Amino acid sequence: MNILSRLVNLVYPSKCSFCGKLISFQKSGINICSECMDKIKFCASRKRCKVCGTPLGNPRYRFCQSCFRKAKSNICTYYNGITAAVEYDRNSKRGILNLKHARSLSSVNTFSNLITAMVKNDFGGVNFDYITAIPPRRQRMKEIGFDQSGALAKKTAKLLSVKYYPNLFKRIRQTSKQTDLSSFERQQNLNGAFGLKGNSDNIQGKTILVIDDVTTTGATFNECARVLKLSGAKAVYCAAIATTEKNNGDRDSVT
Repeated sequence: MNILSRLVNLVYPSKCSFCGKLISFQKSGINICSECMDKIKFCASRKRCKVCGTPLGNPRYRFCQSCFRKAKSNICTYYNGITAAVEYDRNSKRGILNLKHARSLSSVNTFSNLITAMVKNDFGGVNFDYITAIPPRRQRMKEIGFDQSGALAKKTAKLLSVKYYPNLFKRIRQTSKQTDLSSFERQQNLNGAFGLKGNSDNIQGKTILVIDDVTTTGATFNECARVLKLSGAKAVYCAAIATTEKNNGDRDSVT
C-alpha cells in the first residue's frame, strides 16, 4: 500500500459492503472482506437459467422451473436477458439492506462494480444506448427516502460509459410489496403498473439496460421490458445485485 493509499485509508476507512467490517482501501472500488468473499455466492461461477439468469440448484438443467412453466404456458418474456452478481441469501441480504438504509456511497460503488462486471461477462457484445432503473414504490421512498436502484444505475452507467437515463419510467398505479406475493401474484401485481415518463420517441430502436437491486421471479424486469418494447425499444437487458437460486427444474428442461 503506497503513502497516498495509507492516508486515504486512515482518513476514510473502508468497510465491507456486506458485513461492515473495517478493511483496507481498495483501488477496485469493491469493498468486500476476505470472510465475505468466501461466504458470498457469486453468480459468475454458477450454472444459470438461460432465460432469467438465476443460479440453478441442479446443473443438469438449462432453465429454472418458473421459466420452463412460463414457456409451456406461452407467457411472453419481453427482456432479452437478466444477469445478477450474487445469489440472494442471508449473507448478501445484509449488504443490500445496508445499501437501502445507510445510503452508503461505498456500497453503491461496490455493487455497481459487481453489476458492471456481470454485464460485461454476460452481455459483452451488446452496445447499450441508455441505462436506467426500476422506479421505487412511493411508500418505500417515504419510508427510506433513498432510491438505491437509481444510484446503482447512475454509477453503473458511468462505469460502462453509457448515458444514464433517469426517470424513464413512472408508476401508473401503486403496487403491493413483491416479497409478500407468490410468483403468479407478483406478475398480476405488476400488470399495467409502469409507463413511460417522457416521449417514447427517445427510445425508438434503442438498446436499454434496466437496473434493480434484487430480482426474484423477474416479473418487475419483464413488465418494464414490456413497456419499453411496446414503445419501440430494440432490446432490453436487465441487471441486479442479487438473484434467488431456483432449486427445482423439470425433466424436459435437462440439457
